[in-house]
Amino acid sequence: MKKIGLFILALSLVLSLVACGGGSGKAAQKFIDIFASGTFHMKATASDGYGGQAAVEMYCKGDKFASVMEEDGETARMVVSDGKYYIISDAEKEYTVMDLGGASPMDDIPVTGNMTFVKSGKADFNGKNLSFEEYTNATGDTVQFFLDGNNLAGLRTLDGDGDGDDVIILVLDQNVPNSVFDIPGDYTSNDFGDFDLDGFDLDDFDLDDYLNGYLND
Repeated sequence: MKKIGLFILALSLVLSLVACGGGSGKAAQKFIDIFASGTFHMKATASDGYGGQAAVEMYCKGDKFASVMEEDGETARMVVSDGKYYIISDAEKEYTVMDLGGASPMDDIPVTGNMTFVKSGKADFNGKNLSFEEYTNATGDTVQFFLDGNNLAGLRTLDGDGDGDDVIILVLDQNVPNSVFDIPGDYTSNDFGDFDLDGFDLDDFDLDDYLNGYLND
């Protein structure tokens, strides 16, 4: 399954918000509070890093995460739970499990401290001219929250040059059933052992390349 790295990139963005919290008193605060609670369900579309778009549905509850990604007719379902990373193929009724060894794909997220309100304004987002609120944190990471009436239309993360990556949010709520983290007991398990995250570069992650290298070691 190609481009599985989108799961990690999208999750990185969301967990960066979880880590930030903060009381701004602004319109976006209720959405920041949902992320910061650590319990949320989000359905969104985002850039896949290859010039295309992918649909991602994500669930978070405490230290457990689950996601389904759909792109180019392929579906990838992932679960992070109990220190393990599961990649599940419902079509093949099998899953690959990797032991994170106490680490996490999110360990390298450079986000600390509370979000600070910077400014509000208007900009084009997903074909509409929408109001936004911009927040930053102590390390300079910047996120714009785009608002369509009372709804959160999406997020735009900005780099140092002002270039942005958009996440278009279709659903954001706190409906997270425990069943989304279940691993089917009748599926075949393929154990890849320890997942070495030392020096791991999220920006260049490609699961196919990683597993091929693992198998050829």
